Amino acid sequence: MLRFQVAMSKELESENVKFILATSEKNENKEFESYFQGYSIEIFYGDDKNIPLRYCQCIDKYKFDYIIIVDGDDILCSTEAALKLVEQIKSDSIHNIDIIRIDGLPLGMNLSAYRASYIKESLAKSKFKNLEVGWSRIFNNPRVKIVKMGNYELEGDYRFTLDYEEDAIFFNSIISILKDELLTISDEKLLEAVEENKLYELNKHLTKEYWNNYNNSVKKSIAQDEK
Repeated sequence: MLRFQVAMSKELESENVKFILATSEKNENKEFESYFQGYSIEIFYGDDKNIPLRYCQCIDKYKFDYIIIVDGDDILCSTEAALKLVEQIKSDSIHNIDIIRIDGLPLGMNLSAYRASYIKESLAKSKFKNLEVGWSRIFNNPRVKIVKMGNYELEGDYRFTLDYEEDAIFFNSIISILKDELLTISDEKLLEAVEENKLYELNKHLTKEYWNNYNNSVKKSIAQDEK
């Protein structure tokens, strides 16, 4: 979160951008309030299992037109992608676009922006109720704009997402090497550091397991809805 605040400080000053930690209503999540005290981050508590419903609840409270979604396990996703999305949202060319998607960065670094009304419309029409994983299946023929920012494959060797112990070691290694530089470093320099130190070797073997687990979780969730 702090990395994003530094990168988007000018946007925050304009008051057109808010940082919201949208989490579930579980009691243990109240700890976020003390953890983020002093930062320009608001905590929103919404539905526990239905992720898009939680986003819609947040949208209703803050009256957002667009939201940029950063998954909690993607702790080093691209700040440059976020700024690119803000730039796109502010332009006049996206009034008929439902989703703006950054593509071409490693898994866990890409981001997407969503027209708030489209998420609400899609959820209202959706037959799915178990939407803790793979929730994008609520969308039906969205109007998508893709912004290419690299040539990395989502199923390649680079994993910037926190799911397994090896992923935690990967992130800790990056933080240990870059320290405070991590707050302002460019995507290019970040990826160079991973390449030079061969940090991708720490978790690249998890790619197949990750996608198998993800696909199985989505299938299980759909099966629960069909009961």
